[in-house]
Amino acid sequence: MSIFEYLMVMVSIILVPSGLFACTELLFPMATTAETNWNTHYESVRKQFLSVLALWMVLAVVQTRIFLGLPLAHPYRIIQISVLGLTLAGIVLPGRRAQTLIATGILCALVAGQVVFRLLPGLA
Repeated sequence: MSIFEYLMVMVSIILVPSGLFACTELLFPMATTAETNWNTHYESVRKQFLSVLALWMVLAVVQTRIFLGLPLAHPYRIIQISVLGLTLAGIVLPGRRAQTLIATGILCALVAGQVVFRLLPGLA
C-alpha cells in the first residue's frame, strides 16, 4: 500500500464518521428543549447540513475511484452527480416546497442507485 492510499484510508476513517456525526448534530442538536421549533431550526442549519452532505458525496467519488478502481465514466457516477447536484441545489434554493422536492429527489436517486447497481449483474 502506497503512502497516498494509506493517507486516504486514514482520512476516510476520520471523515466518514465525523461527517455522520456532524450531520446528526446539525439536524438534532443535543441541547434542544421540548419547545424547539424544528422548521426554524432546519432553516438555520440547512446550508451547513447540505454542505457537509455535498463534501461527503465528493469523498465518496474519490474513495470509489481510489479504493475500488471505479472509472470516472462508470454509470454509477450518474447517481452520485445527481445527488451532488440536488444537494448543491438545496444549498441555494430556500423554501419548504423546494426542500421537500430536493429531499425526495435525493432519496429516490440513492434508492434507485442501490436497486439498479446491486440487483442488475454486470453493472457493479
